[in-house]
Amino acid sequence: MLISKEVKIGAVFFIAIVILVVFAVAVGAVSLGGGHGMTVYFDEVLGLEPGNDVWLYGKKMGSVHSLTHAPTTTPGGKQALMVKVVLNLDNEIALYDDYGITVVDKSVIGGRAVQIRSGTPGKPAHTGTVYGSSRGNPLATMGEEFTESLRVVDAFVDVIHDLQEGKGTLGMLITDDALYQELVNTTTKTGDVLELLTAEESTFRSLLEDRELPENIRENLAQMRRATQQFAELMEKINSPDSFIRRLATDTTLFQRLDSLVKNLDEFSRMLGSGKGLGRALTDENLYRDIAEIVAETRRTVRIARELIAEVQRDPQVLIAGRPTGKESWLVRQLRGEVAAPAPRAALDRRKLVPEE
Repeated sequence: MLISKEVKIGAVFFIAIVILVVFAVAVGAVSLGGGHGMTVYFDEVLGLEPGNDVWLYGKKMGSVHSLTHAPTTTPGGKQALMVKVVLNLDNEIALYDDYGITVVDKSVIGGRAVQIRSGTPGKPAHTGTVYGSSRGNPLATMGEEFTESLRVVDAFVDVIHDLQEGKGTLGMLITDDALYQELVNTTTKTGDVLELLTAEESTFRSLLEDRELPENIRENLAQMRRATQQFAELMEKINSPDSFIRRLATDTTLFQRLDSLVKNLDEFSRMLGSGKGLGRALTDENLYRDIAEIVAETRRTVRIARELIAEVQRDPQVLIAGRPTGKESWLVRQLRGEVAAPAPRAALDRRKLVPEE
């Protein structure tokens, strides 16, 4: 049976890959040993095995001695089960605070190694527990990213399918003609409203173009702040221990006095309304008429006295009877109750000297 050229080429490539894999595994399993140990704790080691290389900035410095699980304190201060990796180093390595120890892929086709970065010389030396991290295989990472991309594509396809079936708001908008027309009408009305707002004669546009409006608003805000401050000052005065309102609210003696005063006023009003004592003077009609007559007589007496004073000031001889005029005195006429009209001059003098009632 003849073997095709393509089969021969494929077999050669397959054998070459197998030899390369065996060589990488064999190289990773070789351990040269060393005289210095270092213990590093990892969350995970991605298949790290005893005999794998230890590199310092890419240069081999030893190998992995052992791997065990051990409970320890994480960098965050919590207790957890971590992988305890003991390294066998050719030379002692000094670590600084910015050190880094990572499990990396030795090659694209397989194998693991521990990569050490000792840190920046001159910084404080690291003391205490040493922690490391791991970095996955680039091919595996690409595979995971490709798988995630496929999931995103599937989700996108599902969304497109839902839109075609009219599911969700966007799907209904795409498939429902009535909803689409309503959206168009709403957009049209919105445009009309905006056109009205931006018209030349619109109030809204006047407000937008009014340059004094911001200043007026600032003045109003300043007035509001002043009013608020004044109100706060008033409340502070009211709440002060010496204020009347505060004393009225807290001083029981002052409250009792005011309450007693109100009760006395109520009793006084009741007594006036009962028609007794002073209340009788307010309700007795006869007493009211007597008082009115007394007041009227008093007014008449006062008026006569004023007229007498005016006559005397005008002519002191009016008080003497039998004066050369031959007439009786004004005093005699008043005592007899005669009310004679005053002479024009006397009336003029009285208007000047006696104020009208």
